[in-house]
Amino acid sequence: MDEPVEDGENNPFLVTRTQENNQMTDKYFDLKNPMEWDIVGFHRFFIEKNKDRPEKLDYKTAADKLTRSLRDIVSTSANADMIRQALNLQEKAKVSVDFSCTYVMLQLDRSSLRPWSYQRFSWFGSLQLRGNSADRARRKGGPLDKMWVSVEVELKEKKLTDLQLHGLLQATQEIPGLKSLISNLEVQHEDIAKEIKGHSCDQVKLVSLPASLVTWLRFVLASTVDEFDEKVNMQLKDANEYENDLRIVFRGTLIDFHTMIRRAKSHTIERHASERKFILEQVSIPFKYIEYVFELVTFNWVEKNMMMTKALQFVEDPDKKMTTYKVDALAIVKENRREFATIEVSGGPIEQDRPHTLGDTKKTLLEGCEMLQGTLQQYLDASLDAAKKPKFYTMQVIVDRIVLVEISVHESGFKAVEVRSARWPFSWNSVAEYMHIFELIAYFMKNLRDQEKVINVMASEHRGIIEVKSITVRQWLKSVQDTLNNNSAI
Repeated sequence: MDEPVEDGENNPFLVTRTQENNQMTDKYFDLKNPMEWDIVGFHRFFIEKNKDRPEKLDYKTAADKLTRSLRDIVSTSANADMIRQALNLQEKAKVSVDFSCTYVMLQLDRSSLRPWSYQRFSWFGSLQLRGNSADRARRKGGPLDKMWVSVEVELKEKKLTDLQLHGLLQATQEIPGLKSLISNLEVQHEDIAKEIKGHSCDQVKLVSLPASLVTWLRFVLASTVDEFDEKVNMQLKDANEYENDLRIVFRGTLIDFHTMIRRAKSHTIERHASERKFILEQVSIPFKYIEYVFELVTFNWVEKNMMMTKALQFVEDPDKKMTTYKVDALAIVKENRREFATIEVSGGPIEQDRPHTLGDTKKTLLEGCEMLQGTLQQYLDASLDAAKKPKFYTMQVIVDRIVLVEISVHESGFKAVEVRSARWPFSWNSVAEYMHIFELIAYFMKNLRDQEKVINVMASEHRGIIEVKSITVRQWLKSVQDTLNNNSAI
């Protein structure tokens, strides 16, 4: 039953939503001279008036309303010009609908002779047919077809985004607007709730940092500004190559910070910094050393395009102009040019811009999905067990805090879990904050080193070198897609 609403403009009585919508579209004919009436113009008016009601944005609904409105004008109007123009538009509207349907069906009949179809691996955990012949035929049609195709594309993108965020098993203690999800997870996904709490405990215990580095950091971070130069040069005891390389990264980062702080008033640097100044002077420093010491990844900084996004869009629709995410930093594995991590800095360190922060939070989650999606797409015949092991990372800097989120496959889709967080210091009094920053870096590096082995196993399974006896990525995606379709039909 339609919901009653107040129609305060015309009368004090209650009308239904359907009646209200009919009155809204009838206004098109009231506002314009009959000679200015136009089919495309009516559809454009309909789209504009229903932009906040996506469930109403449908070509058939608009066409039916146009036909009904024209029929009412012919039946009830006393104006000869209005009746004449309404009759004229009725014929044009019928021809327009018939031509559009015939043209699309003709193109579909022809396309069936082609030996291939475009198939796009589309998140949320699904295989969908995209960029088909019908869509391309409509894009080559008249203004009415092109206008509705663009509307439908926007609606599909919005629906996909809503699905991604609704299905997201995301929980964080730091990112505004997402904190409350942890209570829901404890009921719906107890295993993930335990994982999150485990990461929180692990950070406190510094489990990612080797014991030799914990000892070294406690010694160095307890020093005064004047003692630092001597203490930072202390060597590790009984350390392996990996531990010594981590020390080089940490030592370089601390020397850089000490250089900025040393001559500053009260050994404190100003927080009144722009986003890019903050990136250049503090955020980028440890990652710069990671790149050159370990030689596993390359970090590209400031408005870097994600290539995986472009590649996936080309598969979806070769004719469409491609767009992409621009990230503050993008980590690319040197061995195979695989995108592995992104960094987004949500403003400078002085105060939070909440809309910017929440926008970046959504953006980083979608970036993580794209990286995971692009990798799984290459190994559809690998086992689901192997597919659960690859990890991808997004980092978001909110005011002075950096949050590391780990994205991976989960039975019902994917999960994005905050695994580490830390704060950037701005004075020597808070230099101890680097302990948690280095714990974050160590966790990131450990998983970076492990990932190529994981990817190699997936590649071997996909190519048949390793026999797969359990459910594959392709089969799992089909089951997730069926679940989504069933849920959307309810």
